[in-house]
Amino acid sequence: STLSSSSAASDVYKRQAPDNWFETSLVDEIRLRVSGVVPRVVIIWFVEIDNDFYVVGENDSGWVARLGDGGEVHVRLGEITYPLQASIVNMGKPNIVQAWEEKYRGGYPEFFSTSASNDFLDSSSIYRLSRM
Repeated sequence: STLSSSSAASDVYKRQAPDNWFETSLVDEIRLRVSGVVPRVVIIWFVEIDNDFYVVGENDSGWVARLGDGGEVHVRLGEITYPLQASIVNMGKPNIVQAWEEKYRGGYPEFFSTSASNDFLDSSSIYRLSRM
């Protein structure tokens, strides 16, 4: 039937996260979906450290407010969507911020050459996105 074939086709693009991510240093953005009555999808910068992804979001943004201390999220990387577990980061923030700045400083010097990056980081939360 048409329904089962279209459903099967969409399943091709959803799968469990691999044991090891492919090289992501040249990938600038992912799509992050946070569940809810009306899901929130944001296009966001990320950094990979020790085979986990980390994202930074402003505390007053809708997706951060909805996610709170963490929960299940879906990450679209390329053409594939992966279910991951988001958890708020309380320790090790300086290393994550350093990796994030190193990844994006070259491509976005205007953001990092002003107080915008410090203001953003001061009012933001960091989440680790790990396998479920």
